[in-house]
Parts: sequence; C-alpha cells; structure tokens
Amino acid sequence: MLDYKITPISENDAYTINKTLLKELKDKRLFKNILMHIRKGIAIKLEDNSEIAGFCLAKEFNTHFSLSYYYIYEKHRKKIGSFFFFSHCLTKMKNKPIYVQKNKNYKMYERYFNTTTQKGIIRFKGLREDSQWVELLKK
Repeated sequence: MLDYKITPISENDAYTINKTLLKELKDKRLFKNILMHIRKGIAIKLEDNSEIAGFCLAKEFNTHFSLSYYYIYEKHRKKIGSFFFFSHCLTKMKNKPIYVQKNKNYKMYERYFNTTTQKGIIRFKGLREDSQWVELLKK
C-alpha cells in the first residue's frame, strides 16, 4: 500500500525545505523566495507517513511557468509515488510552457529540455514523445 499523499506546502514546512535547498544552493534570499512561492505560487509537497518526501515550487507568469525548485529526497527517488507526484505537478502547469534555470544536474535530464535564447534558461519539452509512450505500452 502506498502511504504517499500530495498536499499544499504550509509555511511551517518552509524551514525544512530551506534546510534541504541550502545544501544545493547558496542564496541569501532563499527563505523569502520559498515563502513567496507558498503564498503566491504553486507550492506542493509529497508526503510519506507525514514526512516531506519531495516538493515543487513554481511561479506563474502571463505567458509561462517558472519551475523554481523541484526536489525528491534520495530514498523516494525512482519510486512510483515520486512519478505520480511529478505528473501531478506537471498537470498544475499544463496550460503554459515551463521554464527552468539550468543547474549542475543538467546532464542528467537534458533530454527533457530545449535550450532557449536566454542564457541558462531551458524549456521543458515533455517526458516522452507520444509515439514512445505507445511503444512502451505495447511491451
């Protein structure tokens, strides 16, 4: 049985998220940015037995979404719950293009993005082409 739940991020979760992201990012405004996403953006978490297993923080603009922070804790990666969480996050942003700032992990996921004219900004193109999904489902 899956114990995962997808819920909105509360302001009480901001400290946990900040602590996690500080290991990856060195940004003095990080905590304020997290709170801003919680109050005015898309802020969703994946819970496993009441503990945060992952989170998604994004901002909506007139023409696009900016996926600011997406993180799955190591022990929850490559599990079905994390895939459903990612799919859920994408459905929240499905009506506009999604842009991301390129980071040090880019090589791991570059096949899912197109470059843009803005330096360091990449556009999410989707997980797979429709034809690839059809082939996978045939197996």
